[in-house]
Amino acid sequence: MRLFAANILPPDWKVTSIEKLCERVTSGGTPSRRQSSYYNGDIPWVKTQELRDCWIVDTEEHLTEVGLRNSSAKILPQHTILMAMYGATVGRLGILIKPMTCNQAACAMIVDANVADYRYVYYQLLLARPQIFDLANGAAQQNLSGATIKSLELPLPPLPEQLGISATLGAIDDKIESNRRVAELSFELAQCLYVEASASASKLPLMSVGSVVLGGTPDRKNKTFWSNGTVAWINSGAANQDVILEASELITVEGLARSAAKMMPAGATVIAITGATLGQVSLLGIPTSGNQSVVGVWAEDENLTSWLHFAIRAAIPELIGSATGAAQQHVNKKNVEELLVTVPDARTLSLWATLAIPLITKSVTSLKENLALRSLRDTLLPELLSGRIRVPEAFEVVREGVA
Repeated sequence: MRLFAANILPPDWKVTSIEKLCERVTSGGTPSRRQSSYYNGDIPWVKTQELRDCWIVDTEEHLTEVGLRNSSAKILPQHTILMAMYGATVGRLGILIKPMTCNQAACAMIVDANVADYRYVYYQLLLARPQIFDLANGAAQQNLSGATIKSLELPLPPLPEQLGISATLGAIDDKIESNRRVAELSFELAQCLYVEASASASKLPLMSVGSVVLGGTPDRKNKTFWSNGTVAWINSGAANQDVILEASELITVEGLARSAAKMMPAGATVIAITGATLGQVSLLGIPTSGNQSVVGVWAEDENLTSWLHFAIRAAIPELIGSATGAAQQHVNKKNVEELLVTVPDARTLSLWATLAIPLITKSVTSLKENLALRSLRDTLLPELLSGRIRVPEAFEVVREGVA
């Protein structure tokens, strides 16, 4: 199957299948969970939920040598491209930063460096995600097979131009990764400051120090609430990230006014209160409204608002402990209001504002910059990968974008 729509390619480009670009296309395996000796070793083992369209630096689980030998898992070399073949993650990608292994739900593509550049192949597959997803979810086939992936065809320029394309797009992704690490480290430092500062703080119910607001959903049947909306609105799935910077959907001003949805300010904390996301906590990087599966918390004092984010994170085990429901665990607004959280005295809060808030601001700023960088990359992807613009022109655009 062709993975590109261009009818006309540059004359020095050709069309080649994944199978012909790779030394090997294979999959992994899962050692028996009944054998504890197969796990907690030193060999990184990638699961498809860890494929996030970026470098794979480390993994949640590691295999032992005996676990590797007693399964169909195999060591894959550095720069192997992984693609999820099944379920909700189908089509997601990752690149191994070092030798690792993977489970059977991932297709491993070991690119032949004499024929193609691994990052170029990765970018072509990233661009073709919608087609790959449609292919996996067709009527006759719900998942991707290794044979299907091998047969996928993509445009291939000469190797020097592949390397140039990869370097151009890679400069953006490298900056995105750098920003992500800065954001992660800044957030971790703020967390450390909270742990130290909260050691002697008193505890009070959350409702005594902040506003606790439950969200709502405009009537789905009323299209005027959802068409051409301008008001950010999130569902509980948005709480699976440290900082929320994009809306799940947009609703209209009328939809907001005629529903239980409430606006929450940037800097507020969002807590998912039901289902699989129960207890997940995010910081709002944008003003937004939310549905009835999320609760927003903030204080009049912006410094206290940022403190409460970390205080809530620390108290989440207690909140989850108050959950009820057999089929689907949940907590209610009252549970959140009564949650005991640490509250700083004036001196501690002043120090927090001086030391921690700049770190939180740095984290949010870095992640916001990444949104613009991803937009730039996604704009360049189809142009570079079809030959409509060439590397020198694109490089100038990138140089300005990552400066």
